[in-house]
Amino acid sequence: MLCQFCHQSPATVQMTTTVNGTSSLHHLCADCARQQGLAPFGNLPAWLTQIAGFSQSAQQIKICPACGQTAQQLSDTGRVGCARCYTTFADLLLPYIRQIHGTVEHTTTLPAPPQTTRQQLQAQMQQAVEQQNFEEAARLRDLLKESEGAR
Repeated sequence: MLCQFCHQSPATVQMTTTVNGTSSLHHLCADCARQQGLAPFGNLPAWLTQIAGFSQSAQQIKICPACGQTAQQLSDTGRVGCARCYTTFADLLLPYIRQIHGTVEHTTTLPAPPQTTRQQLQAQMQQAVEQQNFEEAARLRDLLKESEGAR
C-alpha cells in the first residue's frame, strides 16, 4: 500500500485521527509521518521521553512482545491484549489476581465420577452372565462385594 499523503513511498505507519467523533485511518510512509509530527521511528521510548516528558528509560516502558500492548494500556483498560501479556505484565497482574481469587495458583475441581448403585451393578452382572461374559460378571461381582464392605 502506498502512502496516502505523498502517493510514492510504501506506507509503514498507521495514523488514526478523530474529528467530531468520527475516526479515520491514514496510512503514511515514514517521511510523511515525521512531517505530521509523529515519532522518529525505531526509537519510540526516546520519542515518548522527548515529547511527553516521561522520565522512564526504555527498560522501564513495558511492551508485550506478542501484541504490542503497553502497561499503560493495560492500566487504562483493565484488559490484556493476548495470552503473553499475563507473563509480560505478571508483576502488575498478580496482586489483583491474588486479591480476587485468593491465590495465583490454578486449581480445579473435577466432578465426582457418577456413583453406581448396587441395583445397577446387579443388573449389569446379570446381563454379563446372560451373554456368557463371565470375566465381566466376576469383575462386577467383586465390585458388589467391595460396595457391601464399604457400607
